[in-house]
Amino acid sequence: MGFDIRGKMLIVTAALVFVGFVLGACGGGTGPDGGIGEIEGDGGTNSLMVGWTAPTTNEDGTRLEDLAGYRLYYGYRSGGYSFVANINRAHTQVSIGGLSTTTWYLAVTAYDYFGNESEYSNEISYTF
Repeated sequence: MGFDIRGKMLIVTAALVFVGFVLGACGGGTGPDGGIGEIEGDGGTNSLMVGWTAPTTNEDGTRLEDLAGYRLYYGYRSGGYSFVANINRAHTQVSIGGLSTTTWYLAVTAYDYFGNESEYSNEISYTF
């Protein structure tokens, strides 16, 4: 768990629990104007849509006012993420295209304007 320069504890990890996941094959995302970010995978042909609930408070219960964005970690091993994507704070779902046929493991963190990053959310997996 990070601390910013004011000593405030960063975002509650529980707030980033993947809620209402949409997993499976999907046709690409709609891009920034449609509210879904797009990420490229490892060159495969599968795609996956992932969503999460935006945090609203810091770990200490104070209102979250300095959320800068999210990082989506994903890879071939549980806890061993080969890829990371920075996601604009306006997005709470992304489409990851170009994934190979294997099991993928994913987790999200949130970060503030000072660069402090939360712990990983719960990890989910999906197999193509």
